[in-house]
Amino acid sequence: MEGNQQEQEAVTLSRRLSKLRFTRDVLDIQDFTSDTFKPSDVIEKLLESGGFSEDVHKTGKDGSSVEKTAETLFSACSALDARLDELEEDVEQECEHLRVQLSTDHAGYASRISQTEKQLQRLEESLDRLEKRSDELVSFGRNVGTPFVDIQNQKERAMEMADILDHLTIFSHCTDVSNLPSSFHDDENIEKCANVVCLLMSAIESVVHTQPSREGDQQFMMGRNASNTPGTIGAAWEQLVLYLNLLDNKIVSHFDSAAESRNIAAMAYYSRIMEKAHSSTSGSAILMSRYISRRSIFISSDSLFEKLDLNFSKEQGSDFKVHGLDSQSHVEASRRVTYACRHVSENLHEECSILEQVFEDSEKAISMFVTRIFEETLSETIGRAFELAGYGEEDTTAKLRDSLRLTCVSYRKIFNLADEACHLIPHPEENGLSVVELAEAAMGSILAEYPGQEKQWHQLLGLKTIQAPKDDLSNDVVLNLIAINEESLKRGKQVIPENRMAEFVEELFFSKNTSQSDNGGAALLDYIGTYVMENLHHVEEKALKQLEAHGIWRDVSINEKAIGVSIDASFGAVARSASTAAEIHRSLVEHYDKNLVSYFSTDRKEPRLALFGLQRGIEDHIAIILESCLQRLMEKTADLLYACQYKSDFLIVGSNTSEIERPTATCLKVCSIFNTVTQTVKMFLRGNNYSSFVHALTEQMEKTIEKHLLKFYYTPGGALRMKRDLNAYAECIPASGAKKAFDDLIAMSNVLIVGPSSVHEMAELVSYLDTDRVNQFIKRRAHK
Repeated sequence: MEGNQQEQEAVTLSRRLSKLRFTRDVLDIQDFTSDTFKPSDVIEKLLESGGFSEDVHKTGKDGSSVEKTAETLFSACSALDARLDELEEDVEQECEHLRVQLSTDHAGYASRISQTEKQLQRLEESLDRLEKRSDELVSFGRNVGTPFVDIQNQKERAMEMADILDHLTIFSHCTDVSNLPSSFHDDENIEKCANVVCLLMSAIESVVHTQPSREGDQQFMMGRNASNTPGTIGAAWEQLVLYLNLLDNKIVSHFDSAAESRNIAAMAYYSRIMEKAHSSTSGSAILMSRYISRRSIFISSDSLFEKLDLNFSKEQGSDFKVHGLDSQSHVEASRRVTYACRHVSENLHEECSILEQVFEDSEKAISMFVTRIFEETLSETIGRAFELAGYGEEDTTAKLRDSLRLTCVSYRKIFNLADEACHLIPHPEENGLSVVELAEAAMGSILAEYPGQEKQWHQLLGLKTIQAPKDDLSNDVVLNLIAINEESLKRGKQVIPENRMAEFVEELFFSKNTSQSDNGGAALLDYIGTYVMENLHHVEEKALKQLEAHGIWRDVSINEKAIGVSIDASFGAVARSASTAAEIHRSLVEHYDKNLVSYFSTDRKEPRLALFGLQRGIEDHIAIILESCLQRLMEKTADLLYACQYKSDFLIVGSNTSEIERPTATCLKVCSIFNTVTQTVKMFLRGNNYSSFVHALTEQMEKTIEKHLLKFYYTPGGALRMKRDLNAYAECIPASGAKKAFDDLIAMSNVLIVGPSSVHEMAELVSYLDTDRVNQFIKRRAHK
């Protein structure tokens, strides 16, 4: 119950407070956030400003007033203000306590820092004194040590000189190196003996070169060729040379034993001894040559091949033929070269690793090893691969192609191996190594013969194409030849140097010699041109025979199907060949633009001229063939007209309009032939080529028809029928010039239609024509 009452009072208080009217003009945020904030001040400010609503007095039902509520609020706020004052006082006391404690701690820390700084200053002063003392000691040691070192060095040199003189005395009085003290024959002292020999020989040479007038010099110089008196420098030099040879043999023997057991540390040890004995790297060069020459890869090429064959057979899972390859010679030979190069690469890396550890001048040793590998091992490998493949025994296209492929594969493998080898040497040029020279040395004469083999392969394929049975032209044949040319270019790009590639491409694409040889030449344009021309000639012969063979020239009733067969076998074959020839030329141009043009300079016009010359030659030849076929067509047309045209066709008397209104049967037959010719040719010829053909056809047709018509006599009705024939002839050729060509004949035919009295007047109307032609027609008027 008490809880509910409190809730009701809170609600009532809230409702009353909501009646209070505050404005921003009376209060703002600063009234509540300032440091001097007091609730009593806020309430007084509200009371003074009239911030309480008058409506509040009216709404109170229990007699309460706003003043009472305000007093209650004032009391609560006063209590809160008092509590805030107490908290503020407590906070101030705590802060004061902290300030006192912090001041005390700060004073203690400052005292410690001051003491530490004083100690640091004393330490720095001590260090300065130590540095000065150290400098004094160093200066003293330098002044005292230099003479001491000099004395020590002089003592050592004196002792060395005494040893040299003792050893020189021993060698000068020795008559046989086998009688030298045992220390010179002990293998454990071999390094010391090498040092002794080096010092003695250097000393003797120094003495002789600095004092050439001494008698000992003469004896020394003579000692190399004749015996010297014991005790002289010459005798000592002679015995030193003999002992050095003995020492070399001993070092080489130990080095060989170490090499056989692959004791790299021992090999490096004896290599250093050899360098000391000869006071230069020339001594180690002896061991380099000996070590390299005794590698199994250089001992016998046959044993290497036997090893390769055995391992190759195991890898391939079949018996590999050592004395010849099977039909897949190119594949097997390429695998052999690849396997051999892989074997050499593994051997190369292994041996180069050993050479780097054994010899001080490892670059020289590796250079010697690499050079010998390419000049001997790889050269023999390539030659043996070609020998076993049987290349050169028979120059067939298949053999040549396999040889060219193997050349390309071999060069690529060898070149990669050379590049790999040169990476093992930091500065190959300083050791006289060249990647290109190494690869070329390994390829030998095979590389020099490559361009000639490519040309020979092209020539054989060109001959094969030319000598094949003649048939209609085929662009597939040419595309095959172009593919062969592309194949050669791809190989050549890998094998031939860049600066010689343009010449190689030019020789394979077109011949500089304008005269064509009987075999068609070795260049692509040569034998394609010969192929096109010879096959066009074959098409011409076949077309002319087809025009002769069929009976369409003898029987006017022959059907259109037979006409179509005959024309397609003649003019159709020629037109198809012309279209194929144009396609062939486009293929060549595309091949040139895509694969060849980049090899020629911009001012190099010969390749383009060669292509243009081939095009003009083909077009001219096709024009000649079409002209020849047209002549034969007109001859056969004349024969047909003569055989089938009757005199009665043009001697019509009376008003038989049925005969006058339709062309003669012979005319219809000829028109059918000409229609078939033009339609057939139009399917394959385009543009100017077709227009030129139609113009030539119209011109010859007009002459043939005129000559034929002048063989007959005409009545007026017959002349009208002849005029109908002329219109039919003109309409059968789909060209604007055809109608005009026959307009003259049609105009002249009018002199045959009119009566005798009007002939002169009609002749005047066609006076623009040749008078003789007009008179020829007037003479063909039939007499009643």
